[in-house]
Amino acid sequence: MLRSKFDIKAGAEVTVEAAPETITCAGGEEKLQTLIQNGINRLSIGFQTFDDNILKSLGRRHDSRQAAESYGLARKAGFDNINIDLIMGLPGQTLEIWSNDLERIGRLGPASVTCYPLSIKQSAGLWWMFQRERQMFPSKENVLIMHIMANEFFSELGYGQRPVWWFAKNPGYVYRQQIHKWGEAGESIALGVSGYSFINGFQYFNCNTIPRYLEAVENGNLPICRGVKLPEEDLMRRLVLFGLKTGLSKALFKSKFGKMPKDVFGTVWEKLENLGLVEEDGETVRLSYKGMLFADEVSREFYSESVKKAIAMRTGRGPGL
Repeated sequence: MLRSKFDIKAGAEVTVEAAPETITCAGGEEKLQTLIQNGINRLSIGFQTFDDNILKSLGRRHDSRQAAESYGLARKAGFDNINIDLIMGLPGQTLEIWSNDLERIGRLGPASVTCYPLSIKQSAGLWWMFQRERQMFPSKENVLIMHIMANEFFSELGYGQRPVWWFAKNPGYVYRQQIHKWGEAGESIALGVSGYSFINGFQYFNCNTIPRYLEAVENGNLPICRGVKLPEEDLMRRLVLFGLKTGLSKALFKSKFGKMPKDVFGTVWEKLENLGLVEEDGETVRLSYKGMLFADEVSREFYSESVKKAIAMRTGRGPGL
């Protein structure tokens, strides 16, 4: 269906995300072959952790054995570009457990690994666990240590880090879609419930429930619940706050806006430089090693005042460093 509606370039990166149990289940190997036959060339598998107690507490439908098995089956099927997702900051996760996760991943040797810090939305079940049993979750300090452990571990194995939280064996395995969206202000169109799109300076969100989405489609309407045309200032903010996470081309920014990032955000830029969080050369501005540890906090420094006020009203606190 997608190929009949879109002109997909030869060699384009086409990713499918999977949970281990969707690969190890009956018919899983046939599913992998179907993906390969239809041009899927990158597979991302959500391990999250190898600790079975944590997986059970999260309600995951796989265990550590299935996680490792799913990777082996994907390799056997012919997938070379396989990414594995891990999460830092899970309830019950200790530095020892995290170290074991890294060692297990190191032995598998996937093409790339993502190590995300846990993000809890108020609509998620983990939100209530966090409110009731906050002591079950690692401290901010330990999550920071986990991030450093991942940086050092994968660096020793020869993996490069680009974008932030992504570790790739070589440049051929970098997540090109993410670099396109973050570092190049690339357009993206989302098809499906809760999808987020950025097209021609507009950012918009699809309906976030299946009934609302289907109702719109069945009535011949676009299933979009909200969106906005971004003014130039917000487009500049957007490119910088995302671009820093992957390395932002000065030439690209100037070609779009006729200025350099430092000229637009002088006060914030000076603050980040004084804190040692950003660095630049003749062509690129990027996060420093320390900056990568505080990537989200750095990004928030580029939020507009209206966004900061909305966050403060929703959370009761400001978004800055």
